Amino acid sequence: MGKTELPANVRWNFRTRFTDLKSRAANMLRVSSGGNFAILPISYSDNAGFLACGIPAVAITMLPADEASRFMLDLARVPMLENYVMNSRIPEYLDESELDAMIPPTWKLFHTAEDNVDSLTPESFSVMERILNHLASERTYNG
Repeated sequence: MGKTELPANVRWNFRTRFTDLKSRAANMLRVSSGGNFAILPISYSDNAGFLACGIPAVAITMLPADEASRFMLDLARVPMLENYVMNSRIPEYLDESELDAMIPPTWKLFHTAEDNVDSLTPESFSVMERILNHLASERTYNG
């Protein structure tokens, strides 16, 4: 799940609704993935339009395990990587290509011609099936 930082001036009501959505999404992912998920910094994507219109939204994306592990190690090793990913801001003395090389290859496909079914791993389909079944169950039984 993507880590999202709301601006400081966001209304309390929106912040409360967003925090509730984020918590429910994390719980759903925890159950659906057997606890194998992480909240990682990611640039705004499809959630940006919703947020801009005052609709709480979170980005849910999947990475192959090796990419996720590498990215988490890079985040721990290079503190400014998170800021680069979320805000595209880097100190002037740093070469942007060094940070860009740390972005998971799967995420570099976002909104490109290669962002298609062929770029998905077989495991992603079973994980998404569990997520969708969990969502359907929640909506069916909890109204």
